[in-house]
Amino acid sequence: GTGGGAGTWPENALWTKVVAEYVRGECEAVRMKKVAPRNVRAKLKTWQYFLRLVRWMSAEGLVDEHVWLNRILHEFRKEMAIAAAVLRSTVERKEYGNGEAVLLGASMVLLAVEIFEPELLSNKDTTKSLLDTVLTALTPLVKQWTTLQDTLEALAAGKTNPEGESHAPAEVAGTEFAIYKAKTLLRLAGLLDRAVMKHPHDAAHHDVATADPPLAPPHSSPP
Repeated sequence: GTGGGAGTWPENALWTKVVAEYVRGECEAVRMKKVAPRNVRAKLKTWQYFLRLVRWMSAEGLVDEHVWLNRILHEFRKEMAIAAAVLRSTVERKEYGNGEAVLLGASMVLLAVEIFEPELLSNKDTTKSLLDTVLTALTPLVKQWTTLQDTLEALAAGKTNPEGESHAPAEVAGTEFAIYKAKTLLRLAGLLDRAVMKHPHDAAHHDVATADPPLAPPHSSPP
């Protein structure tokens, strides 16, 4: 299916390929850490503009909505898995860094999902994929959140390490990291809540352990 506009098939196919490849390239650049921490917010603003543009293009029939939603779900699933692994390593090493930079890829695809949420939740197959991804992502994220909280409490209680050096920098960095992570968790939880409200029957019978659920209706795959 396409949007409600009057785009012709060649235009539709061309622009669908362009936006899909742009998304793939942007996500790959983030994974390769090509975005400096100081440029993260500018990157997110540019990304948000791009998503609004794609929404308009979809409404005009210039982008195949079905293929586009597949691409969003594909990147969402991939980035959530990467975020879980990166966060686990970050918490274990206590090397918190810039939360926005660490979670940039996850933030980008989560924003795409939020903007196109009505379309994603209007189809049972895409809803199922969305539920699976969110539930799978939340489990390790919540576990890491608990570990991070325990670490921060220990830092706050001890104030110094065995060598007598102040824990203040690590505590501040960890707290800032925890705040950004909490915001991400809340966004995922909100998305899960809205998906369940939209399709309560599907959510009640959703098996989180099911391996490799379809990203969208089986007759199509991301470009």
